[in-house]
Amino acid sequence: MEEISRRGLLRNGSAGVFAVGTAGLAGCTSSIPGFGDDYSGANIKNWLVGFSFADFFQESEWKETLYQGGEIDDSEREIDFAYVAPEPFLDHEEELSGYSQKMLEGEELRGKIGVPLMETDWALTQSVTWQYSYSYEEETWGGDTQTVEDRGNTGVSIGIASGSFDTDDIADNLERWIDDRTPDEVDGTEYELASEGEYEGYQLYQYEVENTVFAVDSNHVLEVSGGDYLDTIELAEAVLDVRWNQENRLADEEDGEALLSRFDTGHYSTGTLHEPLSSDEDDTPSWQGSPDLAEYEEGLVGKTTSYELDGSETDISEIYLYETERDADAETLREHVDVNRDLRDDWPTMEDYSISDHDRTLVLNGTMRTRIV
Repeated sequence: MEEISRRGLLRNGSAGVFAVGTAGLAGCTSSIPGFGDDYSGANIKNWLVGFSFADFFQESEWKETLYQGGEIDDSEREIDFAYVAPEPFLDHEEELSGYSQKMLEGEELRGKIGVPLMETDWALTQSVTWQYSYSYEEETWGGDTQTVEDRGNTGVSIGIASGSFDTDDIADNLERWIDDRTPDEVDGTEYELASEGEYEGYQLYQYEVENTVFAVDSNHVLEVSGGDYLDTIELAEAVLDVRWNQENRLADEEDGEALLSRFDTGHYSTGTLHEPLSSDEDDTPSWQGSPDLAEYEEGLVGKTTSYELDGSETDISEIYLYETERDADAETLREHVDVNRDLRDDWPTMEDYSISDHDRTLVLNGTMRTRIV
């Protein structure tokens, strides 16, 4: 089979790769070009962030911009992540009847840096979202003063691509991506990629218009985008500190450690950590929406799901973390799975499975058909 050229696919990003990676590789059972013979996953626990609102929210700027004398009263945090290793999915092309939507994880970053799917070892996306409540004083029409309470939100999104990269090519492709989508200047604002020096061996580039920073070395490319009142250069450096200096790691937090202690990345995985879910309207987290919950979700604070492809079957592992050990009821979860596994997208084609309890966590292990992944 003809070797696929990096130069030939460089500007096509991810979008054009699937046509090559599926139809173009049909009938080929050897290892995929750009990958080694053996798959070895990433220990993404080393990259998962445990950022706190107090450490990164620029409250002084918020006060100066919006409310002189305003006060932040409280905040809630939700962390989400998703990981994929493309090689096993490409190796299971026949069982998957083409490609899985899960391979699309990290597609947006690959498109910006001009690196096709088959030249990435793995991709990881993360988001940290904060909802915060605040209060401030305002004068009424009658000349009195009243306290106003309100809520705001901000957050950071993080994309990581791992592989073997030419750092100069990455920088050139980022500049072309900016040139292709924006004019040089609008209303006096320059649209350009600005070099911000080096941190932990990574070259930092800022695209200030979108409050985004890229960190580039020969093995990883990071994209860090921040919301209001967040410094993305500080955040990008903090992400690198998570990996290389073991600072602000999710795995070092109490709930993070409990959720991740039995977690295995597999070939594709997702995870979330949040405030305890509650059907009591007074205790419902602001981002939860409706307080209507399945019984097994009561008190849930986190969940991970991992898939590992193995021929025509795929192993699935799910970890459920609860606020208290009393909330972690294996029988309640088992009853829900039995009723819903053939009706919902959570556990399609799953037949054999087991559920075990470990302190505040429930662990589900099962097998499903690879074609449905």
